[in-house]
Amino acid sequence: MSAHQLHRALARLNLRCFKVRPQRVQILRTPTAFYESLIERCDRATTRVTLSALYWGTGPLALNLAEAVARAASRGVAVNVTLDAARAGRRGEDGRTSVDALAAVADAGGDIHLVDASGRSGLIGEILGVYHAKACVFDDATLLTGANLSEEYFRSRQDRYVVVRDHIVADWYDRAVRAAAAAPDAGERARALRELCTGPAP
Repeated sequence: MSAHQLHRALARLNLRCFKVRPQRVQILRTPTAFYESLIERCDRATTRVTLSALYWGTGPLALNLAEAVARAASRGVAVNVTLDAARAGRRGEDGRTSVDALAAVADAGGDIHLVDASGRSGLIGEILGVYHAKACVFDDATLLTGANLSEEYFRSRQDRYVVVRDHIVADWYDRAVRAAAAAPDAGERARALRELCTGPAP
């Protein structure tokens, strides 16, 4: 199926899609390249850093990333980190949680949002449902991945990493993450995201 045919098929289903030139798309090949891109883009960001994941690790690389995000917030960059509430509250082997790891970000003025996807806390909440959306927006670039923001994904666990340099795509992902964070419950969250996913591209 050609890109044109795919676009027409999605349009018939009233699903939103975006046309992006191939030269605006970059594939990262390794966990190290993924991590280095996160750090570099945080340090270069001038308007926004929006990070969405299941959880945030507490190892040295994850803490270093948190410091880079905090530096962005200190420069006046709008910072939004959105994680699953149950998973972010789970303590690791070192006794720390995702919230502990992000203390510097909060202290620097960044917004930390914990999405309660199931309405239950702890392991039961994780079993019933989690917020699993992953996207990293830096100014007008979006890094799409299946990786969480934790040590193993930065060192050795291979995933997909696609960078899209397009302000319309970045705006859409930023709005989607903020809508998920702002919704009071799963029903409202689903409705808000459904509205974002349908209709013509903005």
